[in-house]
Amino acid sequence: MVKRKRRRFPEEVYQAIYRMVREEGLTNAAQIHERLVQAFPDTAPTDRTVRAIVRELLPPDPSGPWQPGPDDDPEEAALVLEAWAETMARAKGRASWKLPSRERARWIAWIRSGWPDLDPVVAVVLATDYWARRASKQSTADLDAFLAFAPWRSEEAYSRLQEAIQQGRVPEPPQWYLVSSSVLLMQRAIDASRQSTEGGEQHGPAGSR
Repeated sequence: MVKRKRRRFPEEVYQAIYRMVREEGLTNAAQIHERLVQAFPDTAPTDRTVRAIVRELLPPDPSGPWQPGPDDDPEEAALVLEAWAETMARAKGRASWKLPSRERARWIAWIRSGWPDLDPVVAVVLATDYWARRASKQSTADLDAFLAFAPWRSEEAYSRLQEAIQQGRVPEPPQWYLVSSSVLLMQRAIDASRQSTEGGEQHGPAGSR
């Protein structure tokens, strides 16, 4: 993984903050801190530390709010809106409807155009990470590797990325991306198994007609 500032609390706590900000769209540090205290009573960081991490994940964005309209490429606008709607739907009411900034929308359109098979919520999170890293002049090498190896596409692709990481040939992306890819692959395997079983039951044993 690209080097981050050293933390005085467990990595799982940072990942919890990351998920709340990226997946749920939370930006209120006090609310995030309250949830951390409930989930990690012994290791939750201070409210001040949480505010610093939120600022790190969401640096200032001077590009202004994105307002889709006839000046936009309609196909790209559709990709952004579809991904944003899916993200809001999965947030289950924890985030209000507010369109991304122009810069974030540009990154979402780029990712969804180039990698259309990537889960739309993952695309939004990835676009936000790209935007935040570039705005803070941080490396995106680990995110580039994630897109290059496309571990969500197959078990082979996932294994290739893991092997490259273990050998130190590519930087490790945030754990959230690897977990999301693994979950998607498992879900596909379950769906394929279910379809195979249902197909067998529908045709019945040989000679039963």
